[in-house]
Amino acid sequence: MGMPATYPSEDLNEQPSFLLSLPTELVERIACHADDAFPKERPLSKLRSTCKQLCNEVSPEFAKRYLSEPFIMMSRYSLQTLVSICEHPIFGPYVRKVRLQAFSQFGRQARNTDRFLKKVASHLRYYPNLLRLNPRVHADIKSIVEEDALLRSSGEAIELLSTAFKSLATYQTPIVLVSEIYGVSEKAEAETEAQAHAPPIGHNASIMDPLFEVRRGLEDDNADCTPALLYLIQAASKTSCNVTDMNIHHCDANSLGSFSGLPLSSDETELLCGIRNTSITIDGAYHNPETVGCLEHFLAHVKNTTQMRFHTFCHVQHRDYQCEHLGHLLRPTYLPKLQSLKLDGFVTSSNDLKDFLARHKGTLREIDITNIMIFDDWAKDGPLRELFAWVRDELTLKRVLIGGIYAVLKEQRLRCWNSRVPWHVGNLELEGESEIQSGLTDLCDEGKRLKKLFMLEGNPYSTDTEIPTFAAMSGLLEQDFIDNWCADGLGRFDDGNID
Repeated sequence: MGMPATYPSEDLNEQPSFLLSLPTELVERIACHADDAFPKERPLSKLRSTCKQLCNEVSPEFAKRYLSEPFIMMSRYSLQTLVSICEHPIFGPYVRKVRLQAFSQFGRQARNTDRFLKKVASHLRYYPNLLRLNPRVHADIKSIVEEDALLRSSGEAIELLSTAFKSLATYQTPIVLVSEIYGVSEKAEAETEAQAHAPPIGHNASIMDPLFEVRRGLEDDNADCTPALLYLIQAASKTSCNVTDMNIHHCDANSLGSFSGLPLSSDETELLCGIRNTSITIDGAYHNPETVGCLEHFLAHVKNTTQMRFHTFCHVQHRDYQCEHLGHLLRPTYLPKLQSLKLDGFVTSSNDLKDFLARHKGTLREIDITNIMIFDDWAKDGPLRELFAWVRDELTLKRVLIGGIYAVLKEQRLRCWNSRVPWHVGNLELEGESEIQSGLTDLCDEGKRLKKLFMLEGNPYSTDTEIPTFAAMSGLLEQDFIDNWCADGLGRFDDGNID
């Protein structure tokens, strides 16, 4: 056997790099190209590992791409990781969002699984998957339950979060606080239901995963949800962290109840008063008076908000319109500095919406209304036309975006979703005083609006049942309405159906 080849004893990391002799701009382009063109074959993380000098050059780009919005769970391992990121001299300055899971996934799953295992202990023959589990799993689950309870009750979770925020405070960069379910963000809100039944993730996933299939479909006990939003506020308020935005992507009475049941400290109140942008996403399952009451209390604390966004899921998930409760939220709400309002999937009445806009007449400059449902007791479409005529004449707006608007007659509101009546479809984006004036005038022109509506939505599945309603609204016979208003945008099959 030959002798192994010998190499110089110097540390390779100390050897000069020809790459680093290039201009900084070229090094940055190489780093970006490595990650963009070959995300799997040449990931940025491997480029960082090439040598110490290159690691220092590439790390800022790495931090911007992968560590600017860390998602953390209510577990010691995850919170300690956040602290490490925020304390890192290169990674810390690039953190812009702190996203905390709305509830303790492992703690909740472990508690429910522990109850489940105790319940079926004498009936294991009916659960063959449980018989194959390592006996150690039972002990591990009990350990998770105890650790989760200790983390919260001892105050350690708040302390770890505070340590992370103290590091962020030294950079004074704007920070967004986010409470969300795993995977639910502005890019993936529609997957809420699927994520609720997704397999376990994270540090303890190897423990919980064997039990996932066994317990699929069983009802979970959510009574002990971690109030992640309150934890974020309490921790950030202990520091001088520059919190400017707040996003709540999991909104229910459990996560917001703390604002109604507990008095906030002066530091916590001051932090909420500094919030400028607020985004609230509400799943259809939580459209109830309890959630609305908690939201009203919360909004009273973010009184200096200049941008407010509401997004709901009620159109897709609920056919009984229990989400109508949400419209009551507009009645008491007043944000004296509100400049921009976005309602997406919202449910309200034309009167409530008009009254809300009127209270903010002096400050409001932008409105974005998309896929909202209006409940009104109206003949024809008078209230909606009056609403947008009032917006045109009374508000001083710089930008208006109007998407889908649907009306539901009072006597039909408890029927299925097919009872909705499209009032406006498509996107109407207007900027500047003259464009807003003319655009809203056309929107209020019943003839122009309805003709455009049928040109955009004309198909036998969505309009056949609505033609009588729109014909009556336009004062025409049904056939005259089809012939005169729909011919340009709709074709006909041989059987006479509208296409």
